[in-house]
Amino acid sequence: MRKKHWIISGVVAAAVVLVVVVLMLPQLLGAGQQATVASMDIETVASLKSADRQLISGSVNTAESENFYVDATKGRVNEIKVVQGSEVKKDDELYNYSNQALTIQQEKTRVQMDSAKRKVTALEKSLADAEKDLKNAPAETEDQLRTQRDQVREQLEATRTEVRLAELDIEEINNQVAALSVRSNFDGIVEMVNEDERNAVAQGAATKPLIRVVSNLPYEIRGSLTELQRAQIQQEQPFKATSKALPGKEWRGTITYVSTFPMETQVGQEGGQAHYEFIAKLDTQDGLVPGNTLFLEVAPTASESFHVPAAAVQRDATGDHYVFIVEAGQLTKQPVSVGPEEDGRIVITSELEDRTEILLNPDAATTEGMEVIR
Repeated sequence: MRKKHWIISGVVAAAVVLVVVVLMLPQLLGAGQQATVASMDIETVASLKSADRQLISGSVNTAESENFYVDATKGRVNEIKVVQGSEVKKDDELYNYSNQALTIQQEKTRVQMDSAKRKVTALEKSLADAEKDLKNAPAETEDQLRTQRDQVREQLEATRTEVRLAELDIEEINNQVAALSVRSNFDGIVEMVNEDERNAVAQGAATKPLIRVVSNLPYEIRGSLTELQRAQIQQEQPFKATSKALPGKEWRGTITYVSTFPMETQVGQEGGQAHYEFIAKLDTQDGLVPGNTLFLEVAPTASESFHVPAAAVQRDATGDHYVFIVEAGQLTKQPVSVGPEEDGRIVITSELEDRTEILLNPDAATTEGMEVIR
């Protein structure tokens, strides 16, 4: 009887312990979560304010320029039509070549074509006479006259082919002759005429331009942007520019172009940092010359963006980006749109508010709803 009593008491005690464990388990698990989250790093992110301005640099360039080199394969430079400082229009002749061999070839081909054309005329008359003779011929001479007519017809077709080939040769030669006249490809100013190069290529390739033409359009500023700068600089943004070479002077203008793809000269360079080309126009260009380096202070856009540590940005199973933000002391999963990454930080271009707190080092165990203990 006593043994049975002890068994019943043991069962009751075990049941009590089990109930206590079940009731305390959520609290124990919660305490474990709080401890885990409390050890995580939290950062308050701030948007790029309207007062933030981007500082970039670029060089002054002509909107367009072209060097013209002597091409010895075209012949000898015959006449230079411009002088330094000349204003030229598109298609104006700059200089021309003299090529005696090409001129002789052109004349010979023209003579051959004229001769073939006269032969065509004579054969056409002969064919008409042969057709007439065949029509009126007695039966015993028909075969002979038909053979003669067919021979004339073949000669006529062959001669017509000669004329067509000669016409094609003349067309090709005329194009080569036209290329002996070198013309400007745009409106501009002749910046340089190097007479010394006129005969410098008799024995080899030209090393210096004979003539250089620059566009008479306003100067441009060209330079490169890092990934983060590109995320902040857009077309139509105004800027203020200064130059160390011209202290005290200031120019204003607008960004006109920002490339979508990295500059070819930057692709594959050591460090893997991509750079993007930008072009800007100036409202005035007083005192500037091509080659001047300008420092541009670019006014910001109205849009906000955030630079957050790359480790804070996660991707879900569908590839969408998100971060964990702190709301009412708990973690909330916030989808975000991201821009470029540089120096371990990623640009977030939307979905965050200024002074938002985010979790810097989430791991696989981090879930939405965890409580953050401060």
